[in-house]
Amino acid sequence: MTTFPRAIAADERLVRARDMMEENHVRYLPVTRAGRLASVISAVEVERALESRQGQAAGLKVGDACAHDAYTVDVATPLDEVLVEMARRQVDCALVVKEGRLAGIFTTTDACRALADLLREIFPVAGGGDAA
Repeated sequence: MTTFPRAIAADERLVRARDMMEENHVRYLPVTRAGRLASVISAVEVERALESRQGQAAGLKVGDACAHDAYTVDVATPLDEVLVEMARRQVDCALVVKEGRLAGIFTTTDACRALADLLREIFPVAGGGDAA
């Protein structure tokens, strides 16, 4: 999980979201509306929106490109529940909150890391083998 991720307001320019993602090397930004956590936008959504409206790109807002509600979980939610729900919803990330405030973002990359750690724990490789 990436803790305390940067967020962007829905009324900010979409090019600002792209710049923030590039500057911070992230693929997702939580989106706020009226100061409250509302959604999430991905780098893919940003690029798609900017490409589809090339002539209007400068005026596009973050809210124009992220129509869906974000999957939000409490920081105490068990990981297996988060993973099952992400798969059921077919989403790439979950916004993690503590006492209603954004605490982090959990992505499919984080899920892969957790699975790899678990597999290493269950199936330790004796002698440092290089099997796939």
